[in-house]
Amino acid sequence: MQKSFKTIIGTSDNSVVELHPNSLSLLGMFRGDTCLVQSEKEQNKENAIKIAYIILGPINLQEDEIRVSENCLFNLGLKVGEKITVSPFVDIGYAKTITISPIIGSYKKNLDLRSLVNSYYIESYRPVTLQSVVWIDNKNERNQFLITGCDETSHCICSNGTVIKIGDEVDHQFNKPKQGTIYEDFWHAFEKEIGWDCEINGIKINRLFVELRVGQTVENIAKILQNEKKTQEQISNFFKWLYSQHLKRNSGVKEIVKLFSLEKKFQSSSNLIDDLKILYKDESSMDFKLYPQVDVNEEEEEEEEEEEEEEEEEENKNNVHTFVLKVRSGLFREMFKTVKTNSDKVKDYSGKTMESLEVLIKYLYTDEIILTADFDPELIKEELSDAVDYYQLNKNSVLLEKLHQEN
Repeated sequence: MQKSFKTIIGTSDNSVVELHPNSLSLLGMFRGDTCLVQSEKEQNKENAIKIAYIILGPINLQEDEIRVSENCLFNLGLKVGEKITVSPFVDIGYAKTITISPIIGSYKKNLDLRSLVNSYYIESYRPVTLQSVVWIDNKNERNQFLITGCDETSHCICSNGTVIKIGDEVDHQFNKPKQGTIYEDFWHAFEKEIGWDCEINGIKINRLFVELRVGQTVENIAKILQNEKKTQEQISNFFKWLYSQHLKRNSGVKEIVKLFSLEKKFQSSSNLIDDLKILYKDESSMDFKLYPQVDVNEEEEEEEEEEEEEEEEEENKNNVHTFVLKVRSGLFREMFKTVKTNSDKVKDYSGKTMESLEVLIKYLYTDEIILTADFDPELIKEELSDAVDYYQLNKNSVLLEKLHQEN
């Protein structure tokens, strides 16, 4: 028996998920039982990530909701509101030995790891999932570990009889965004200095992006950071984190997040896309206009210019931010090296229609395929089928997968 539920954030215990008592009964489970959770989108895949949790049954939940920790969403690669599938896990056994390895750069070097890990696991009877990332807080500091050993199984319960070994440091993909997504593109943009146009305390940034994420002007951000005497390393880590919330939120980042009252905004890894969706609707900050290809000869050029005024309302749908297009498309990165302003009116020479160009632009901002009622899905799919190569999108782009899902 398994059932899917909509995720909400709320549990502070990273070993626990919570369902309404009626939902527990439907699954044939009781408070304190062990369950397996996985992304609903991944449930039919062989290598889907499945995490073991203790399940509780408070009444302050809707029957279609499951309350989880940020750590749970992190391990499943989900954002708040996305669904996870829950099933009973009756065959889980007690571990003789587990190995837990600190993740490089995610903990304090002078920390007594043995004491921290033992106090977290011993006598708590926590479930353990091999290759999952565990967040253990200590004095408001988040320390991250990877479960690298769990007897000869992928899931077990750590009891007071379990031997806990501290493994060697590991370099883990927790600081690398999921391949083919908007997160990976923006992290690549930070690494390759794409679109950087100003700096704060000697650290290069993109003004539009940082102001979007923080909600204040660059000048005001710089002034506050200077007044609060934040180190250059703290500021650099904060800007890196803005580009990809998959990065660890170390102490320096936490302090600045609190300084700008951003705790609520950055509860989940969804907020980069949330911000870009807002940006997509903000025409006042758009600095370029894209057009589909139109075959024109010299005799028709005057007629085309007159028609352009009549088509202005339609064309406005494809107003864009050059920064976003540079981040997501190699073709646009090259194009904007020579095209600087709106006066350099450039046609998108791909031969695509206005409709498919609009769908593509929405995808570049949101990682979603959004079709209006008057769009022909089959035509859009056909016209964008070669978009990954033509626009030089991320080689692992999920565009084709999204098109397939829509159709």
